[in-house]
Amino acid sequence: MNDTFYCDAMALMWKGVVLFVRSWAVTMNVLLWDVLLGIRRHWFFAIVLAAAFACMFMVMAKSRAMYHHGEMVNYMLTQQLDSLRIMKGH
Repeated sequence: MNDTFYCDAMALMWKGVVLFVRSWAVTMNVLLWDVLLGIRRHWFFAIVLAAAFACMFMVMAKSRAMYHHGEMVNYMLTQQLDSLRIMKGH
């Protein structure tokens, strides 16, 4: 294989990347306008969606707090067991 094949392959890959980025930009532009117009026209749905996200994050925070509390209790019990082992002389 010579360098021409690599140059052609790189040029073809570059064209593919440019095509992908352009189509992705058009898709994101259309999606942005759909979202903005959707919020303006369907404001009740937007409020319900925002409330659902808020509830989801509250549940996630509560779950994380419960996990952290369990880890702290486990750590404290381990420390106490280590202290008892030291006092017992093992």
